[in-house]
Order: sequence, then C-alpha cells, then structure tokens
Amino acid sequence: MKFVLLLLLGVMFTYACTPAPKVVHQNDEEPEWIENPYKLFPKSMYLVGVGSGDTREAAENNAYGSIAKVFRSKIRVRQSVYEQFLETEKDFSSSSQLKRRTTVGADEELKNIRTERTHFSSKDGLYYALAVLDRAETEAIYEEELQDNDQKIAEYFARYKKSQDKIHQYANLAKALALDEKNKAIEEKLAIIAVHKFEREPAVSSETLHSEMQNLLDRISVQITSQNNAPPEIGDYLREMVGMLGFKVVTGQADFIFTYSLTMNPANLQRDDVQGFNWKLTVGIRDNLKGNTLNTFNVEKRTLGISEEQARAKVMRAIRKECTENLYRQFVEYLTST
Repeated sequence: MKFVLLLLLGVMFTYACTPAPKVVHQNDEEPEWIENPYKLFPKSMYLVGVGSGDTREAAENNAYGSIAKVFRSKIRVRQSVYEQFLETEKDFSSSSQLKRRTTVGADEELKNIRTERTHFSSKDGLYYALAVLDRAETEAIYEEELQDNDQKIAEYFARYKKSQDKIHQYANLAKALALDEKNKAIEEKLAIIAVHKFEREPAVSSETLHSEMQNLLDRISVQITSQNNAPPEIGDYLREMVGMLGFKVVTGQADFIFTYSLTMNPANLQRDDVQGFNWKLTVGIRDNLKGNTLNTFNVEKRTLGISEEQARAKVMRAIRKECTENLYRQFVEYLTST
C-alpha cells in the first residue's frame, strides 16, 4: 500500500511539473501589416513585401518576389562571358552571411531577405507573409562583398602583369573582368538599398581591365579546319564558340588549331513514320603555345525526326549546342589549368 501511495505521488508530481500544451487560437482578424507593412518597418530602414498563397511557402515566395520587383526594372542583368572562369576557382566564394536569397532576374539575386510575419486566414483560406530587407544590414553585406571582390581583382591583375604566358594572362584577366561585372551589379543594388551615399574607388578600373584584355585578344589566334568533308556549318559553330572567348580566327599560323569531323549514318529503325541518324562529332584541339594536343572532344548520338530533312536539321542544332556549351566549357577548363 505504501508503495502504491508513493507511486501515485510520483505521477502527480511529474504531471504538475510538465508544462501544459500550448494552445494556438485561430484569429481571423486581418493584421494591419497586410495593408500597411511600412507602419511596422519604416521605409527609411527597410524594403518590405507582402505576399499571399495557398501555402505558407507560396506566400513567402510571393513576398520575396514583391521586393524583387523593386529591383527588376532598375537593375540590368549582366551576363559576363568570363563568368565560367571563376567557376574553376576552388577557393572562390563570397564571405557574406546570407539569410535568404530571391531571384531578381536571370542569374541575379538579392541577399538577406527574411520573413518577419505570417498569418493564415480561414475566411479566405490563404496564407499571408511579410518579408523584409534591412537596408543598413544588407548594405554592409554588399560592401563587404565589394571589398572581397576588389581584393581578388587586384590579385588577378597582379598575376596578369607578372605572367609572360598570354594564356595565363588571359585567364587572370577574365577572372578579374567577371568580378568587375559582379561589382557593377552590386553597385546597382546599393543605389537602391543604401541608407548612406556610397562611394568607392575600385582596385583596378573597368576601363583598364577592358583595355588590357582587348590588347591581349589581338595576340591570341585560332585556326579552324575540317576533315572528311564535314559540313561547313560546324566550322561556323566553332567560330561562334571561339568568338565567345574573343579570340581571333585566322587562316594561317595560329596559337590553337581546331580540327573537326562528322560521320552520319542512317539509323536502321524499321519504321516508316520516323527517320534518323547515328552521328559522331569529333573535334581535336592543338595548343601550339604549349605544344600540347588536348583530349579529343567526341560526341556520339542518335537523332530522330519525322522526316530525313527534319532529323538532319536536329542533328545540326544538337552539334551547335555541343560546340557552344560543352566544348566551350571544356576548353575554358583547359585554359585555366595550363
């Protein structure tokens, strides 16, 4: 009996010490911030956006998008042809602490957006979210990123000036120019966000970087030749790829020689409604500066169409994509590794 009494006392004590479960009350009264968000977060200190949706996530995304709209019409989306040179840098990363990102446009993002309020209305079955961007806090993040980028630009430019190898020079200038484009995009955002007037002296001016690159490009050449009567369109695609890098295409002696060939054979499909080809694209690249022959670029695929003409056209579109995307990426990796 004594044991049972002690057991009951223990259970009662445990129950008394256990916090009562939190009761969430449904309140259908619409919060004032839905119609007047700047009353809570003054415009002088914040950018705010209100969004709604069937789910909380959708409401938050719409709120972030509302803030992004402020920037979309004022920020020019910059797509640097040198962007991929930065991707080869293993140690390249922004030191900024990010709370939230949201897309402004293609390859353009805002940083440090956070959700401050949410509300669910059972009356209309919608979630509401209030997102904010703290101007001063975000300004400091972007200024830190500018300083980091400027430091890297100075390092890349110093390497460029020190090197006697024009491909090393090109890779370092390309990285510096990619960061310079990033800095221009940051400055455009700061013009909207900044609480204080922002002034900055770049480590190396854009004019200097572009002038040095133009002088260098005049000294880098490529020759493009075909084998096995390959379609001349492939040569056009390779010229397009080389043009993305800014190199000159010449007919005589060159720093790089691209040699391409194509084999196309009808695919034996045993069908009357579909035509197709088995094809193989081969591109060899000779680096006369280093005396190297790069690994041959090979693509083997089967392409189908409702007619032979359509199938052939699809083959050529696929080859163009291979040249301007995959071959381009591999060649950039080579340029940054030599």
